[in-house]
Amino acid sequence: MTRHGFRGYITLDSSNTLFVPKYRGMSAINANNGNVIWTSGIEVIGTPAIGNNNDVIVCDNNYYLHSLNRVTGGQNWIKGSFNCKITITNSGDILALSNGLVLINSKNGIVKWKYTPQWMTIPGDVNLSNKAPVIARDGTIYVAVSNNGFGSGGIEAVSYTHLRAHETVLDL
Repeated sequence: MTRHGFRGYITLDSSNTLFVPKYRGMSAINANNGNVIWTSGIEVIGTPAIGNNNDVIVCDNNYYLHSLNRVTGGQNWIKGSFNCKITITNSGDILALSNGLVLINSKNGIVKWKYTPQWMTIPGDVNLSNKAPVIARDGTIYVAVSNNGFGSGGIEAVSYTHLRAHETVLDL
């Protein structure tokens, strides 16, 4: 079976539902039979992420995050403005980029904390890249940084211990 008009990366959840970004919205499709379960008019950019609260997290073309019910497609909440590369934590929260790292409660969209690395407060050409943060088993968060596309970039490693941030930068 071929379907036209899809774009971006698809995501498959544990109930065998595909979440497929399209040019004019997003569809949830039963992977077993190809039937469309629901369609949303949200123009999704980036890859849908499966949350722990029976939700799917997507980013629209205006860089707003949306939490949608995986079964019905109904909107739980909307929050903006973020880089559309997100990571779901083990606890189900959303780690996003927005002039630093932001942790968002996936149940209600409320920001739990925001961390701006010290190097981001200095005017210059270094900024966060267009890549999703990665969380290691020990809780260290890694974020790629770039030099606005010129020269070297690096990796920002942020470790959260007792709600206190410690940072190191690894040059590449």
